[in-house]
Amino acid sequence: MFKNKKLFAKFVGLAMMMVAGFALAENIGTVATKVQTSLDSVAQMLGAASYVIGTGMFMVAIFQLKQHKENPTQTPLSKPMLFFVVAASLLYLPTLMGVTSGTLFTNAQTAKTGSW
Repeated sequence: MFKNKKLFAKFVGLAMMMVAGFALAENIGTVATKVQTSLDSVAQMLGAASYVIGTGMFMVAIFQLKQHKENPTQTPLSKPMLFFVVAASLLYLPTLMGVTSGTLFTNAQTAKTGSW
């Protein structure tokens, strides 16, 4: 059924530890706080990975552009341009996540008065 049984066992063990941590909570409020803390960590990890991968894609785009300059028939210009678009998107993703979460999860009073 599963090709990599060790990886699946580790995943199930991790899931059971997370569920056990939530089960030890006193009420629904502490469960929500723990989930929010976990999701904040995931968002920070996603943002850091986005910066690293975006920088790498930018370097790949530069090398592809150099290859296009040397031999335009073998490397079309669309290839480095696609890498540039993907790199810019990945570099902008953490900012977009911050703006989106600020828009969706602020209370009405902060939204009316403005926090800046």
